[in-house]
Amino acid sequence: MRNIIKENKIYTNHLHTEENALNFILCRYINDYKFEHIKLNFYNVIILLKGKIEIHNRDRGCKTIKPNQFYLVGKNAVLKGCVEKDSEILLIQFGHISHEGIKVKLQNLRQQISLKTYAFRPLTANKQINLYIEQLKDLLQHRITCPHYALGKVNELFHIIEHYYTIDDLITFCYPLITHSTPFRELIFQNYLHTNSLKDLQECTGMSASTFNRKFKAEFNDSAYQWLLKQKAEQIKMRLMNESITLSDIIREFGFHSHSHLQKYCKAHFNMNPSELKKQLRETFCFIIISIKKDSHPHGRLSSNKFNEHDLFAM
Repeated sequence: MRNIIKENKIYTNHLHTEENALNFILCRYINDYKFEHIKLNFYNVIILLKGKIEIHNRDRGCKTIKPNQFYLVGKNAVLKGCVEKDSEILLIQFGHISHEGIKVKLQNLRQQISLKTYAFRPLTANKQINLYIEQLKDLLQHRITCPHYALGKVNELFHIIEHYYTIDDLITFCYPLITHSTPFRELIFQNYLHTNSLKDLQECTGMSASTFNRKFKAEFNDSAYQWLLKQKAEQIKMRLMNESITLSDIIREFGFHSHSHLQKYCKAHFNMNPSELKKQLRETFCFIIISIKKDSHPHGRLSSNKFNEHDLFAM
């Protein structure tokens, strides 16, 4: 498989379909890599193939993930943590569940949630899951790009857990799908990248400034201003991971007035200048992305297309 570490850079096999936002990603992370304030745009099934990673999920607590363990992270979840050993991870990303049978099952599970407290706990892969993992590796290696096949593999994972794990295991795994994010939180995540100021974001909610600030603090445990600063810093880091992005691109995209303005920002938020930050990020984590999306072919053939790295689980 084309998944190697070379000159401290990681190359990733990646399949993406726009339909239902399906991604399958096999990637490697270098020891001691730290990540914080990572916002996930999709549901993410994280399967640790080797290594060791400590992940703090604000909604579900902190946990060390060991080889042969997997769990589901909710859409719009915010993560931080560190890679404790060189690690290889298989990610399955999806926007929503479309299979009617699975949706009915999730509705039934929702009724059982109130009867018991479910802690953040990864599941251990059994024989069926290990076979499933090998099939996904084969899908990536041979670049099987049929969106219907890809969607079927997502549904298959839920069927395996339903039939080969306990009901408690199933609820624990599906917890992010069973419980829902609040409408206010969803509204913030839908709009914060598309607004130019805190006032614009507040106006998107239709709330007064005082109500907005009070609700934001209760929901995110941070002021809206500080939270937006952290999101901007993380977005800049994500963009700088892309080798095709220049500092001039960062200045233009994020509204800096000049190179000196960007220099001051990086010194204040990252304790290094922009060039040093770019070098550090690219030495720690780099990826090659293969992206595919449906074209106008009557049989739904897939074609290559550049994928937006903002949508990656970019630790």
